[in-house]
Amino acid sequence: MNFGPPPPVDHLTDVPDLENQRQAQLSAVPATPTVLDAHFDCAAAPMATKISDTEFSLDYQHKDDDGGPDGVYWFMFKLKGVAGKAVRIDLKGIPLDKWHTLNPVYQYADGAVPAISEPLLPDDYNLRSAKTVDGHNGTRMPDTSGEPGGWHFIQDVWATGGSTLSFVHTFDKNDATVAMRTPFTLEDEEALMAQATQDKAPPDMAAQVIDIGKTPEGRTLHVVKLSSGGEQGEKGHPCILMYAREHADEHDSSWLVAGALRWLLADNEKAQDLRSKFTFMFIPILDVDLAAKSGHAHVITSFLPNAVTPESIAYAGFFEKWMQKGNPADIVFNFHNMESAEGENLVPPIFPPKDSPWSAPTIALHREIRAEEQSEGFSVHQDSWTTQFSPERLGGWLAGVYGALHLPYEANSQNPQRHVLATEISRAGSVMLQAGCAFLTSDASRASRKLSADGRGAYEERWGKYGTQLRQGDVIAMESQIRELEQSRALLDAVLQK
Repeated sequence: MNFGPPPPVDHLTDVPDLENQRQAQLSAVPATPTVLDAHFDCAAAPMATKISDTEFSLDYQHKDDDGGPDGVYWFMFKLKGVAGKAVRIDLKGIPLDKWHTLNPVYQYADGAVPAISEPLLPDDYNLRSAKTVDGHNGTRMPDTSGEPGGWHFIQDVWATGGSTLSFVHTFDKNDATVAMRTPFTLEDEEALMAQATQDKAPPDMAAQVIDIGKTPEGRTLHVVKLSSGGEQGEKGHPCILMYAREHADEHDSSWLVAGALRWLLADNEKAQDLRSKFTFMFIPILDVDLAAKSGHAHVITSFLPNAVTPESIAYAGFFEKWMQKGNPADIVFNFHNMESAEGENLVPPIFPPKDSPWSAPTIALHREIRAEEQSEGFSVHQDSWTTQFSPERLGGWLAGVYGALHLPYEANSQNPQRHVLATEISRAGSVMLQAGCAFLTSDASRASRKLSADGRGAYEERWGKYGTQLRQGDVIAMESQIRELEQSRALLDAVLQK
């Protein structure tokens, strides 16, 4: 169930009253000049220009092949000296068909409460119970007036021309951060890793933060693992992996991962029960270096032999060691996010081709997830946008090499029918995790579990036959070599049979 249509956008090009008030005060000399700063990790303000003390423009018009200036799909910057000022920002050259329902967010530096440390929403929370307000651009968003330390949506947004979105807001304090959606930064990842290391579960169940390597710029690549029962438990328990930020500037995706992990770390009976029966792995930011620079795509397509990166080699190497022990990898959730107007709070962008044996199990899993998410008030698309495999991505590589069910999702905290907070999209992550567990213990997963078992068996057989014949190289290259040896053997067998 969705929330019904958003308020009609009859006046998208109408200038809000606040902008008229700002223009009437342009002649006033500010006591403190306004400064826009985008020189910090995960920030982006493409071609920022100061037009007046209370107006700036960002220019997305000079796009490259990857969608924006140097692949930028995102903005985040700090405004300083803005107490008592109505400040306007123009976003030029943007895809207005996707962004016209966007309401940027802001947070004051003074008294800021990091979203990663906000309390989890209770298990009985429902989006429909929260108080909402409407935006000038016809959107609906949560009312955060009683949460001074958190992130807030900017309501006064309008279009000025066919490719410019403008917004204006009066700030109460001097320093504020403004972003396209609630950011999940490298600092948030560090805070999440600290929460995992402080896990209060018994030692044989405690979360492990595993450093699997370094990026080219010297940052650490993390995988968080929660398991129980030692080596035998890891071999026998179903395994779910959640990862985010293949597209490094898609911040909603990390909140899904963080929400699921934080829910498992919480002191609640259901989470502890699942931890005793499943293995869970989490990667909040897959492409750490590019996330710091607010780029869009780099590591995402690097799980092919001719396209590897140090990061893809490290991730593949970690999971190869996991596979070599005979451990399962049953479901891989791979998270992205939309911009705004494209879809619901959650959309599965791709399913396997309809003639694939993986098609029916993937659709069955999505149905389970959709039912659970909708029961909590989230809007979820019924079907995928397209069907295809994606062997160049981590999830697709694990599916092809090891028989994992790979299901990507696009999140959307800026869905026009109901924008959601970071705490709310985090809740969607924990609901999805629980739905995945329910699926794996139901009859509906019988075909999926058989396909995964067959994939593991085929993997072990390949390596048993050809592992000793491999040339030196990284794991991705070695797996490709094994496939080549398999094909050569099959051709030879065919010739000999003739």
